[in-house]
Amino acid sequence: MSVLATDNFNRANNTSLGANWSSVVSMVSGCQILSNAATSNSSSGSGSRYTGTTFPADQYSQATISVALSGGGPTVRADSSGNFYLFTIDTIGSPGTYLMLKYTGSFSTLDSGSVTTAVGSVVRLEVSGTTLTGKVNGVTISTVSDSAIASGNPGIHIYFFNPAMSLDDWEGGDLVSAPTGRQNFMTLLGVS
Repeated sequence: MSVLATDNFNRANNTSLGANWSSVVSMVSGCQILSNAATSNSSSGSGSRYTGTTFPADQYSQATISVALSGGGPTVRADSSGNFYLFTIDTIGSPGTYLMLKYTGSFSTLDSGSVTTAVGSVVRLEVSGTTLTGKVNGVTISTVSDSAIASGNPGIHIYFFNPAMSLDDWEGGDLVSAPTGRQNFMTLLGVS
């Protein structure tokens, strides 16, 4: 497992997240920077994916909640058609966690759970093959299998606007661990 990209959003307020980020095609707008955090830029919700580097299919995305209003969270495999997986924390309406699929313009709930979150909680979504795992503060909350999206980039999605959840200290990375030298040697010998 390795970190491939990070962003603390510590820069001037802006209607976008910057050069390394792209708006998710199916969203009205990408996320914005407000008070050194990422938040929604639209009453319909906002989504951005990190395009400043290449990510493998097995990836993770995580962020820290800095304002716990409305809902939002990390996304994985956000592709150029606007499809993505989302692990969202909802603090208004129906509080809880939801592992969701946005595919061909529609949201589907793949799994839901209940967890207490607060400012400072770290929300993480991992995808390995067809297995999606949502975690809060390192504790697994949801695990589900889905094969709709095969590749894409990690990012974030935030619902609503004014007030909206804010996310900070985003990180995206690779879930694949490189084999050790001994593992490579044993594989060459045909020994497992």
